[in-house]
Amino acid sequence: MKKGWSLFVLLFFLISCTHNNNKSLQGNYVEPKIKRQIMDIASTYITDKFKTSDKSVDKGEILNIVNGQIKYVIDPSKIAVGLIDSDSVEDATITIPSYNGQYIVTTELLVLIKSDNKFKITKVLEGDMKVIKISDRIIYVEIPKLAPDSPNYNCAICREVVKFKYKDGDLLKTD
Repeated sequence: MKKGWSLFVLLFFLISCTHNNNKSLQGNYVEPKIKRQIMDIASTYITDKFKTSDKSVDKGEILNIVNGQIKYVIDPSKIAVGLIDSDSVEDATITIPSYNGQYIVTTELLVLIKSDNKFKITKVLEGDMKVIKISDRIIYVEIPKLAPDSPNYNCAICREVVKFKYKDGDLLKTD
């Protein structure tokens, strides 16, 4: 019994020591400085939509911005980094869902291109989407095949992956 308990405690410490808050949704390491820049840009983007809003930070550095009934959730784990435009500097995306109560209203995908050592929002897409990865200058996004009022709306096989390529300031759907 003591061996089992000791093994459990050891496993707990191993898991807690390997946790890294600076990982993106792709599992890539995101420098704290870059993460902070992207979080600040996303926060400014959301707060600029309102005259007044309340901010709070949850555990895991998740930022909640509330205006009346609408709550925007800016989660640093939803940052994806990679090469998006034609230069050799890593760019980023961040997905920001908004909620009315417990129900999701919409999701905004901010595409941030880095130039002159600063990230700038170059494109915003709205809709139910989740960035899977950025690879070979392609942004892989998972979207639902069914309408939100469908009973099978969020089922695993009812979603598809769409690829976007950044070109001349726009995102173009590719095959």
